Amino acid sequence: MLKALSVNEPTLCVGADVHLDEIVLRAVDKTDGHEVLERFHVTNNLPGAQSAATTLAQAAAQKGYTHLEIGWEATGLLWVPFHRFLSASPLLHLFTPELVCFNPKLVANFKDGLVLRRPKNDERDAWDVAARVRFGEWPVSYVPADFWQGLRRLTRYRYQLSRNLSREEMRFQSYAFLKASDWKRVKPFSNVFGATSIALVTEVGDIRRFPDGEHAASFLGLTTSKHISGATLYQSKHITKQGSPNGRYAAVNMALHLSQRVPKYRAMYKAIKSRKPPRKGHFVALVAIARDFVTNVLYDMYRYQRPFFGEVEDYRQYRREHPRTEA
Repeated sequence: MLKALSVNEPTLCVGADVHLDEIVLRAVDKTDGHEVLERFHVTNNLPGAQSAATTLAQAAAQKGYTHLEIGWEATGLLWVPFHRFLSASPLLHLFTPELVCFNPKLVANFKDGLVLRRPKNDERDAWDVAARVRFGEWPVSYVPADFWQGLRRLTRYRYQLSRNLSREEMRFQSYAFLKASDWKRVKPFSNVFGATSIALVTEVGDIRRFPDGEHAASFLGLTTSKHISGATLYQSKHITKQGSPNGRYAAVNMALHLSQRVPKYRAMYKAIKSRKPPRKGHFVALVAIARDFVTNVLYDMYRYQRPFFGEVEDYRQYRREHPRTEA
């Protein structure tokens, strides 16, 4: 997310290295990068968060800063309570704080450009995060509301359970086949269509934050990447696989059901698979169906609260009778 702060506004950039028991914080000046206050540690609990907010507010007030920028890496769910507290802390509101949660890969790649060989410790990690915050060019940092956050955790837990159950089922089938050679192997059950839909919707969250379906598909990592150099545009043949892996898994799983039940996607699956090697063609077709469904169907259904239609003509008739209105 690009920020529109004036270069003349004194800004304090803070990097936090979040762990289970403690949080390491380092603060630098945005203009020249010098360290403003001594590095400090706080416990990863409510008293620790209160201490961190108090220390940062006092330092910003004493040094004459008017803005605070605070960042950390996404380490599981350990950062969520700290983020909730800082975003609502009245001590920091005077400094219009901006909070960002980085994908660890972004910080790791940024570290490689700072030093050739670096020590690996918590203080250094906090410094690297602070330097990344100071650099700017932030990614979009989306933190779902409490309702979506809780629902997302439940669906992700269900996803992990289903994967574990599938692995155990396959392991049992393997052992049974070795024990009895005439054992009839059965394919694992696929997820129920409704459960897949719930998983996909909860990962996407509030659909209104996307301007169109292509951005929603990009969030799930279903779009191909583009590389531009001068006047040359290179369109990659591989999807980015960025964003939510759980949502992407649910979308591709839903594409399998669509390819078996919806005439449009059944034809698309056959056309794409026929042009590729058998195994590769199967997955390429499913990803293409998933991308088309999220871009053209799911976004429209979720944004404008309309039903799903198996036939294109039925949808066109519905749209003529029900013009689009914002949900």
